[in-house]
Amino acid sequence: MTDMNNLSTLRVLHIIKAVLSILVALFVLLIFGGSGLLVATQDLKNNELPFNPGALMASVGVFLAIAIAITRVLNFLAAKYMREERHHTFIMIVSIINCFSGILGILLGIFTIIEIQREHVKELFTEKWV
Repeated sequence: MTDMNNLSTLRVLHIIKAVLSILVALFVLLIFGGSGLLVATQDLKNNELPFNPGALMASVGVFLAIAIAITRVLNFLAAKYMREERHHTFIMIVSIINCFSGILGILLGIFTIIEIQREHVKELFTEKWV
């Protein structure tokens, strides 16, 4: 009888989180980019500002969208590596990063860390790639 693990369930949850991150990135681009363009196109009567607030909002939106895109790629890679049962440390790092991204990320990160640290799961990662 083989030991049971939850790697396949966690793999699916990492994919779901990555897809939801795509939607969040699009929403962030829409809100910040749209607001930035709206503010940038208005004729500002008071030119005392040392910066363009529209450009600042658009820049923040682009920065957030890029950060979300990076975490999305990391989640897809973690799901791929879970299926292949390799790169134990990478999966652990992605789980820690997920803990900083909302309630779904916290839950997914904690449960992934707990599952990855079990002895029979660690053996799966070392048996195949040693």
